[in-house]
Amino acid sequence: MIAVAIRSFNILATRSTRAPVTAKLCDRYRVDAPVRIAIVGAGIGGLSLALALHEVGIEAEVFEQASKVRQLGVGINLQPHAIKVLAALGLLPALDRTGIRTRRMIYLTRRGQPVWDEPPGLEAGYDVPMFSIHRGKLQGVLYRAAVDRLGPNRIHTGQRLIGLREVGDGVAGRFERRADGETVEVIGDALIGAVRPAPPSLLSKLVSDTHPPMCRLWP
Repeated sequence: MIAVAIRSFNILATRSTRAPVTAKLCDRYRVDAPVRIAIVGAGIGGLSLALALHEVGIEAEVFEQASKVRQLGVGINLQPHAIKVLAALGLLPALDRTGIRTRRMIYLTRRGQPVWDEPPGLEAGYDVPMFSIHRGKLQGVLYRAAVDRLGPNRIHTGQRLIGLREVGDGVAGRFERRADGETVEVIGDALIGAVRPAPPSLLSKLVSDTHPPMCRLWP
């Protein structure tokens, strides 16, 4: 088993007999052999990853400990490099219906004096726009797309990761259902934690046990 932390995606376990799968939205990265990935967390990172894996033919299931996916948060700005990924997933029309294409970015002091002023996105010469959008609305766009493309039976809410073990050349994640306290075991080729692992969660322990603090890339 390996455990690495790459920004918001923490690959906790993967098959030792297979090279890492890079989910680039390009035909040359499509896989023919069946691959099953379990994703912990139905936030922006987890849902985006599930959609990207689905795009290249990799089976993914998402497990979220909250009883339902709720649209929480505040307004955020999505830079062109993020929009390029979402556009490749076919989500640009949904973003247009939900967010605002940002045409000018201005930072001011509390007295109204300009600190920084420049055009972003298309106005700055990028291939895709910049968007200003509510974080929860963005999560809603991703969630609806994941349910539609992966199927509602691939998005599991109310399930908390409580255990992890190697099984042959795969990995098994053990989840506790909030509704009745029963446990469910899921076996796949890899289990990826797309959440911010805060103590005393299992994800936090797994990452801290295998990586010194200098290797963590989240704030």
